[in-house]
Amino acid sequence: MHNKKLNDSYNDQYQLFSYFRLINDPNDLIYHERTYYIYMQNTPYSDDHKNKSWLLYTTKDFINYVYEGIVLTPLCEFNKHGVFSGGAFVNENNEIDLYYTGNIKDENNKRMSNTLIENVDFKNKKVNKKLLFQTDLSLYTGEFRDPNIVKKGENIFMLNGAQNNDKKGVLSIYKKENNLWKYFKDIKLDLGCEQNRFMVECTNYFKIDNREFILSC
Repeated sequence: MHNKKLNDSYNDQYQLFSYFRLINDPNDLIYHERTYYIYMQNTPYSDDHKNKSWLLYTTKDFINYVYEGIVLTPLCEFNKHGVFSGGAFVNENNEIDLYYTGNIKDENNKRMSNTLIENVDFKNKKVNKKLLFQTDLSLYTGEFRDPNIVKKGENIFMLNGAQNNDKKGVLSIYKKENNLWKYFKDIKLDLGCEQNRFMVECTNYFKIDNREFILSC
């Protein structure tokens, strides 16, 4: 099936694609030890947006790419309905940590989300998984996702897309303190804007000419 796709005249030769089935949501391009790591969501077992996993490509020059396969997949009670989007961050031990949303749905199809971290040891083929926290339902609905890690000075923050209990989209910020993630504050992104978003997703932080920007959906 994979060879058939490669030889298909409709196959796009100028994009990264999965070995099988659909892909979406690239998750934090990161540069580490002379290699670029490109993660993205992949549903390898279905054409539906269910049971999301993450696949990985690596490259040193953005010309030649290596498909590394599936690196995250739903295997525990905290992510059993899908490994949703997130980001990568190089920790104090010079290792890549993957932060992501574990998707959970109850019998009524109501969503609950968990924020997890996984450290992948590619050389020894080991994965260390840890639940960081569950969504605080006193502040948010189950729509809480896509952690992005930002270091500012000595402080480390986590940006999350969220929907508060008023059904308004907010940027939820957590701060790392003594190896624990604690709620810091919410930022409303629509102040003074006609748009009235009901959800924030896929947040990203960057700087241009010493100005700080947050990009989100």
